Amino acid sequence: MGEIENGHNELLNEVELAAVAEEKETHSFEVDSAQQDADMELKPQAQPRPYQEKSLSKMFGNGRARSGIIVLPCGVGKSLVGVFAACRTKKSCLCLATNAVSVDQWAFQFKLWSTI
Repeated sequence: MGEIENGHNELLNEVELAAVAEEKETHSFEVDSAQQDADMELKPQAQPRPYQEKSLSKMFGNGRARSGIIVLPCGVGKSLVGVFAACRTKKSCLCLATNAVSVDQWAFQFKLWSTI
C-alpha cells in the first residue's frame, strides 16, 4: 500500500513541476504592467491564412504568450505572423534581422498590416 501512495505522490510532484515549467515558459501579456501598451492594431485587410492562424494559436493560449520559434517556409508570411503576434500582445517587440534588406522588409510589413 505504501508503494502505491508513494507512486501517486511522485506523479503529483511531476504534474506540479510541469505546471511550474509551463508558467515560466509563458508570459501573461494582458496583465503585464511593466511594459506600456503599444498603440497598434491590425488593419482590416490583414487576415491570416489557416496555417498562420495555427501558428498563432500555438503561440497564444489562455491569455498567455508561449516562448518558442515559429518555423514556416520562405514566402508564406512569417513576417505577417510576427505582425499579428505584436498586435495581439500590444507590447513593443524586437525584430532581429541579419541584413538591411530584412530590416526594411519588417518595417514595410508593419506599415502594411498594422496601424503602427
